[in-house]
Amino acid sequence: MPLLKRKGFHSRSFVLALAITCLIVLGTSTTAQADPLFLFRFDNTNNGGVTPPIVGNGSFSFANDLGDGTHALTSLGAFSMSFTFGGTTFTEAHIVTPLNEILVIISTPGPDRRIQFSNINLFGTGPFFGAIDFINGAFSLSFEPPGNDGVLDQYGTNLFFGNYVGFESRGAPIPEPTTMVLLGTGLAGMALKVSRRRKALRSKDG
Repeated sequence: MPLLKRKGFHSRSFVLALAITCLIVLGTSTTAQADPLFLFRFDNTNNGGVTPPIVGNGSFSFANDLGDGTHALTSLGAFSMSFTFGGTTFTEAHIVTPLNEILVIISTPGPDRRIQFSNINLFGTGPFFGAIDFINGAFSLSFEPPGNDGVLDQYGTNLFFGNYVGFESRGAPIPEPTTMVLLGTGLAGMALKVSRRRKALRSKDG
């Protein structure tokens, strides 16, 4: 077989093998989603919606995304939350409501997933009787309990009172490291194999 034909044959074999390798790796790969992240905005007017001026913001992430519905906070796995108003920040370390009484409601009323806090009781058993209460030094934060009006869109601090909204921030899926390693290893192996074949052909035809 002439050298050009043999080179063409091996080139076609390489392309085919490479395509199969990529399909196998991509077909069996999974993507790692970051923990669900919900961002919060707080205003200082109780008018049924969150409108400027925005006086606070926050975030809430957790390990187990159980989908839309009402879930116990403790069922969401490891979680992290932070709500900031001016120079004061409330985190999970400042929660003073029993964790096993706190409920988290996730819904998708429109294009965004929304999140609200509730409680297994009409009024929470924390010091402010909210769905979830926080104390950070001389400052407090409380989310509306289900016994108020059932809308669960109000909050109160020492300084502000108004409405809040929590909506999911969606990030792009991150390829699993093992997927990238497999793909890289496959490509490197195929390149090495082709290089050896070309060297063998050169020495044979030389």
